[in-house]
Amino acid sequence: MNGFKQPREKAKSSPLRVLPFCTQEGAPPDTLEFLNRSGERVPLPRRTMTELIARLARAQGRARQPLAVLFTGDAEMKTYHRRYLGKSKCTDVLSFPAGEPDFPCETQRLGDLIISLPAVRRQAARLGHARARELAYLLLHGFLHLCGYDHESDELAWADAELRLGRLVNHLLPPGWQHRALGMLGEP
Repeated sequence: MNGFKQPREKAKSSPLRVLPFCTQEGAPPDTLEFLNRSGERVPLPRRTMTELIARLARAQGRARQPLAVLFTGDAEMKTYHRRYLGKSKCTDVLSFPAGEPDFPCETQRLGDLIISLPAVRRQAARLGHARARELAYLLLHGFLHLCGYDHESDELAWADAELRLGRLVNHLLPPGWQHRALGMLGEP
């Protein structure tokens, strides 16, 4: 066991009923769960991911809200992407904020993230940085979506939040991560 939870039966008590491993009702409010079904090694230690998410959550006033993260392969990610967003291709990260109309939530959950580890590997190789840094960036990216930010509908708010929160975990992120956000703000 590498510190990751094993899959459990579909939890009927899952507030979102999206993922079979979602934090169960009655769990401690600061629960952070990780599940690896990718067949690949997760490039960041659990402790580092926990600290990264804790820093982001504290900065957004969401420090005591449960979050689940599923690491998966491309085929499973493509299935989720098709099922929930109607897109027939793999993506790197999907976010399921708690309390959305399609996924009613009775508890104060932050939500769920699904991350494709093969996508992490490919993107890190293409961009020339470590897989650990790419995963840290995708955790930041997914977290922003869980907090209601959307880079497709409000680039300025997204870029501002990405820069503000990214600075808290800068030491974990890929070199040059700020350029995308600065580009959205119209800066070089």
